[in-house]
Amino acid sequence: MGKMNNTTKKGFAGFSLIELMVVISIIAILMTIILGVYASAKSRRNEKKVRAELKALELAIHNFYTDNSYFPADNFDPDDPGGFDPEKNSLFKSLTQGLQEGKKNYLEGAQVKNDGAGNLVAPVDDPNDSGKPNRWRYVCSNWHGDPVPVGHDLMECKRNPDIYPGHHSIINNPESYDLWAPINLSGSILKVGNWEE
Repeated sequence: MGKMNNTTKKGFAGFSLIELMVVISIIAILMTIILGVYASAKSRRNEKKVRAELKALELAIHNFYTDNSYFPADNFDPDDPGGFDPEKNSLFKSLTQGLQEGKKNYLEGAQVKNDGAGNLVAPVDDPNDSGKPNRWRYVCSNWHGDPVPVGHDLMECKRNPDIYPGHHSIINNPESYDLWAPINLSGSILKVGNWEE
């Protein structure tokens, strides 16, 4: 009787090292697949969020243009033409018109964020620096000149781009504006913008 009990106990001695390694390998493979699918789904979700916000901003910009006959300023400083930075877009200030009483807010109802300095921020992290706000990049065709000519003001120059040609070029939409934000799409950086890739 005692021998039978010993045999039974030996029969349930546990898993061998090879069996454990096979199970761990299978779990590791499944985790890799799951994480890959999750990362891909997150990238697609982020791209959809950015594209949805892009459409809202395009609508606001076109409504602004319809009312004013020029696009919102792109933060070009005529006193420092070499220092132009498309990240400093001024779109929040321009499209909300400083949230002044009696002024039209072209972003009313849109769920958009700004960095506190008037620059609109995209709804996803900056792909190059997670601690930095991912500002929308913006270049418009309103201001093309060197410093404002004597006797003229900046708004006049913006309303008459043909008279004051020549500043920075709009690469993808030469006659209007480029608006874009970089996003991390499954490990590579994609520019989501108002043009066809």
